[in-house]
Amino acid sequence: MKLLLNKKACILLLGLIFIFGCGGGTDIGNPDIRGVVCYNNGKRVSGAMVVKGSKKWDMETTDTVYDKDLGDFVLKFSSRAFDTTYCNRNGEFHFDSVVAGEYMLFASSDTFLGIKEVYHNYYEDTYCEINVNEPVKVSIVPYYIASDSNSWFSAARISGTPVYSKADSTGLIQFDAVPSGNLDLILYKNDGQIEKYSGLGTFPGCSSTLKVDPLKTDEYWTPMPCGVRDPQGRPFIIWSSPDRGVNNVDQVFLDSEKEYDIEIQFSHPMDTRNTISAVSVYSSDSSAIAVDSIWWQGADMMRLSLCSSDSTGNCSQDFLYDTEVTYTIIIDTNAQTVLGVNLAYPDTLSFIIEP
Repeated sequence: MKLLLNKKACILLLGLIFIFGCGGGTDIGNPDIRGVVCYNNGKRVSGAMVVKGSKKWDMETTDTVYDKDLGDFVLKFSSRAFDTTYCNRNGEFHFDSVVAGEYMLFASSDTFLGIKEVYHNYYEDTYCEINVNEPVKVSIVPYYIASDSNSWFSAARISGTPVYSKADSTGLIQFDAVPSGNLDLILYKNDGQIEKYSGLGTFPGCSSTLKVDPLKTDEYWTPMPCGVRDPQGRPFIIWSSPDRGVNNVDQVFLDSEKEYDIEIQFSHPMDTRNTISAVSVYSSDSSAIAVDSIWWQGADMMRLSLCSSDSTGNCSQDFLYDTEVTYTIIIDTNAQTVLGVNLAYPDTLSFIIEP
């Protein structure tokens, strides 16, 4: 009887070691990440590729086995930074024995892309669904080209994925195909320094832009997301007539029948008083051109009527534009939203009147 009780005690003790021991004498491995890739209509995507990358992956702390020459420097990736698998015919994927942490899962099938952030713990499998959509475009645009070329952004990558793009000679970084969602970006400078930006919103069917200053922190950057905008985010011009702007010169026809000459729509409701004081107009021939009147349609649409000063100093709307003169409207950083957020940099709209 005494021997039987000892056996039961041993069995119970071994059971407790198996249940509560973290590894113990038996290594059962880390839990898995598994899931399914679907289209928006719920249909599963057979054969889709899924790439797993660490959300906190830092290229400077990993062994580099893959190099990509980007001209001014070499971008280096680690083979251990990413893991790849493929969905079965039911759209199911599986990564086995994954260390606990935060990961990004990047799915692709033909022209469809998707991304999913997951938190994976150390005691149970993680299951997730990745929806794929048509890809979107993302542009990273500098406010200006810095005089110190070492400080330029020469390339960028979607964090947690191998998707990257190189800057052109103007500093523009263009992603022609990225998944929709809130994307974290890693930007690489010529001198090897890294900047990160979190949460650029993208939405199927439209494009997003991030305006950057490589010499300032991201507090001075302006995200131009496609979709919902942060009410406390930096304002920007989303549309104007003439319809270009930001250092582009547009050829326009002056319509004398219209009540206004310029129409500008902002991304946020604006403090109209401060924004009106931020407007100035110039001409390339130094003629006395001025804003005759400004009025608002709501708090985000501003309309301007221009005039010129005649020889008596009076402002007259009965004037002819010189078709060889460039006219420039500048909205300076005094322009601010109703929540008190100012433009990060002056915005310009330039145009030449067609004969």
